[in-house]
Parts: sequence; structure tokens; C-alpha cells
Amino acid sequence: MTLLRVFYPKSMEQETKQPSIWWINQFALPPSQPGGGRHVQLARALAKRGCATTIVASSTNYMTGQEVGRVDNCDFDFVQIPIGWRGPGGMGKFLRMRSFGKKVSSGNWIDNRQKPDVIIGSSPSLHAANAAAMLAQQFNVPFIVEVRDIWPLSLVEVAGVSPKHPVVRHLYKLEEQVMRRAARVISLLPQAGNYFSKYGTKADTIDWIPNGVDMEMFPNTKSTSTSRIVVMYVGSLGPPNGMRTIL
Repeated sequence: MTLLRVFYPKSMEQETKQPSIWWINQFALPPSQPGGGRHVQLARALAKRGCATTIVASSTNYMTGQEVGRVDNCDFDFVQIPIGWRGPGGMGKFLRMRSFGKKVSSGNWIDNRQKPDVIIGSSPSLHAANAAAMLAQQFNVPFIVEVRDIWPLSLVEVAGVSPKHPVVRHLYKLEEQVMRRAARVISLLPQAGNYFSKYGTKADTIDWIPNGVDMEMFPNTKSTSTSRIVVMYVGSLGPPNGMRTIL
């Protein structure tokens, strides 16, 4: 499976223009910021394959609460949408997600950007994914949903929030709406189809694209022949990350 097979639909294979991908992820961050770098690395890989990627993200770093600042010298377009830092806790996070989704769907950030050939909406912000679906319908292009964390299931099983909570109920409805509008699903979870089959999602429309490492970020790394194996875990350290299992 190649990136282009997922992001570059067969209907576009005869096109001569550079394909345009809009990737909407509230929590995407440039390399200069602490946090996840998955989308920047994928955008770079797609650029090498002739695809122009526009990443639409919050102007606030979700980890630090600080403004990201201007992003320059990239081979992709990085759009920052200000949504404010509306307090700590789960409700503050929910309000930020809702604000981001509204501002994305408004389209005020589009300006004179090239019309997309495909639009991707990334969870766990279902409001962002829903906004991506709305824009895809507006531009009459395929909508792909990327599932990184399954929400609101994670709120229920990890955070212990009641499934009857009004916010959880709202998010379940939004999840179903997003999944039913998606032409394809990208997931970091290899068995995501087992969960999303309840929405009618077919296994052959789901592509597993796990996190990886862009080795070009580490130019001084050298391969050595040795029998010693070093295993390093560089992910989050917390109950959801199964550190007991790893250890």
C-alpha cells in the first residue's frame, strides 16, 4: 500500500495538474513545536510524490497552550486558525474543538487556495472531521476521515466519563455522521474496522497507516552491524499507553 493509493483517487490518475490535498487536523504541529509530527512528515512525503498538501490546524499548541507562531520554509501550506485557550479540563477541550470546527467550515481561511482534489478530516476532533466533510461536499470532492483516537469511546473507557453524558451523546452522533459521509478511512489502529463496522464501514475502505519515522530528520544516523538490539519507547507515559504491558 502506497500513500498515493489512498490520497490520490483513481479518478485523478489522468490529471496533469498537481493534485491538491487539504488535511484538517486541529492538533497538527510544525517541526519546531513539541508534539505530534505525523502530518508534517506525511505532507513532506506526499510533496515528493507530486502532491500539494495544505494542513489546517489550530494556531495554539495543544500541549503548551502557547501560540505556534509563523511557519515558513515548508514544502507544504500550513494554515493556522486561532481559537483561543478556553480554560483547562475536558469542557475546555470540547469548546476548543467546537470553535475550531466552526471556523474551518466557515471557509474564511480558504482565500485563493487551489481547489482540493480530496479533503481529509482527522480525529479526535470530530468537529474538525465534520467540518472537513462539509467542505468536501461543498467542493464535490472525496472526503477521507483519519482516525487517530476513537472518540468518544476513549472518553468513556479511559477517562471514565458516563456514556449518558450529554457531550458524549453528542459526540457519538457526530462520529456516526462523519463515518457515514467518509469515502475512505485512514486509521492508526489495525483493527479499527471491527469498531466502525456498526456504521456500515466496509473493511476494504479502511487503510492502516501507523506512525513512522522520517529518517531525513536524523541525517547523522548511521547503520552499524552489531548484535546489540536497542529498543526505545518515545511515546506518552500514562495509563492509556499500556506501559505495564510494554515493561
